[in-house]
Amino acid sequence: RTTVLLWSLLRSSPGVERVRFRARIQPWHSGLLQPLPCSFEMGLPRRRFSSEAASYLLKSILAESGSPETKKPTFMDEEVQSILTKMTGLNLQKTFKPAIQELKPPTYKLMTQAQLEEATRQAVEAAKVRLKMPPVLEERVPINDVLAEDKILEGTETTKYVFTDISYSIPHRERFIVVREPSGTLRKASWEERDRMIQV
Repeated sequence: RTTVLLWSLLRSSPGVERVRFRARIQPWHSGLLQPLPCSFEMGLPRRRFSSEAASYLLKSILAESGSPETKKPTFMDEEVQSILTKMTGLNLQKTFKPAIQELKPPTYKLMTQAQLEEATRQAVEAAKVRLKMPPVLEERVPINDVLAEDKILEGTETTKYVFTDISYSIPHRERFIVVREPSGTLRKASWEERDRMIQV
């Protein structure tokens, strides 16, 4: 227990003679969560964390740290698709808006209430097919191509050198970018390095 007298902080507070700060440090086995101070005495009421609050805080940290038990949502999950559909909306007037084409007289049909409901249901199903979300791109394969191992250059420099083809006619995805390591290794730039150099 540590006791600290803070006289200068409470000179403007009449009737208070001293302030005592107490903190207990206990070993924690998980390593993810450190114990909080148990009590504070500064003329204020004491507050302690309940076991429910500590459990909730621990679960939040585990979820943020990428616990193996936490399943990350994928693009084709039903919940993700439902959220995307809500974002885009399902408006039949916009989905089946006629394209600019040759003018034709409209077609009218006499339907009962049941036939109208069935036609509306079919229109909704057709609209969902048109609004189906396209699949996303696959994760990029890491670039680990080594072009040369020049041991004679090892130790001559302490920083990396990046060489970029700056021809205007070459698309960014096809642009040749290589990196010379301080160890003398000449390799192709990784995706992260390519993204950074293309912005320069």
